[in-house]
Amino acid sequence: MRGTRGTYEISPERRAELSESRSKFNAKPFKPEHLEKLRDHISKINAKRAIAVEVTDIESGKVVKYESIRQAARELGTTRERLNTLIKNDKLFQGKYKLSISS
Repeated sequence: MRGTRGTYEISPERRAELSESRSKFNAKPFKPEHLEKLRDHISKINAKRAIAVEVTDIESGKVVKYESIRQAARELGTTRERLNTLIKNDKLFQGKYKLSISS
């Protein structure tokens, strides 16, 4: 019952207007100085909330300290949730790393 819908052409001038108005809403990239300030600020906030972790290799006795669980997870190639679970359940990571919260 609808019938065919008519198609219409957009003039090049109108297409340019639409493109310009749309570009106003697109986010402009931050300047490198501003990004550096943001990174510093975020790292300061995270440092206050971070939970330090000690990873002990039970075979060699070598201990590595990380500033946060997230950093330890990144270095060990796993997720922060997995490390949290292992710490809570007092289990070894990969059968040879003992995880503990550092004070």
